Amino acid sequence: AASPDSLCFGKGNGSLSAQEQACTAVLQRPILLPQQKFQARMIRGSAFYLQHQFQKAIADFTAAIQMNPQEKDAWSVRGNVYLTLGDFLHAQQDSDAALNISPDDPRMLNNRCWIYAARRKFAAALADCNRSLALAPRSPETLDPGGLCATMIRAATAN
Repeated sequence: AASPDSLCFGKGNGSLSAQEQACTAVLQRPILLPQQKFQARMIRGSAFYLQHQFQKAIADFTAAIQMNPQEKDAWSVRGNVYLTLGDFLHAQQDSDAALNISPDDPRMLNNRCWIYAARRKFAAALADCNRSLALAPRSPETLDPGGLCATMIRAATAN
């Protein structure tokens, strides 16, 4: 059987619930290095998200942010949970925080592009999509949202 460490940190071959349980076991240890604790929160938060346990995911990502507020991915993934829940204000706040840390990260710009599009702020969405595309012109991540925003803008202005 795989150890909690190997299941939690992605070296095992377990289900999402097994990964979540393994990370919970890791987090219960009395001695854990800060980076291990951060990673366990991020991994368990992702497992919770994929299991549609969104409030638990938010709690783990919030704990990760408190441990390392300069980690852009923690802000970004928590923002994605908020986006899934339709909480566009918190999603944008987290996306803005990630972009304050890494203003030229095409993935972070893509995330905010989707949030702006969901909020029907098409000009801002398109600006982020275009900036992301300029930074990473061959990335599939940058091509898809740009097309989405252009389509949404055309549809919104046609009405």
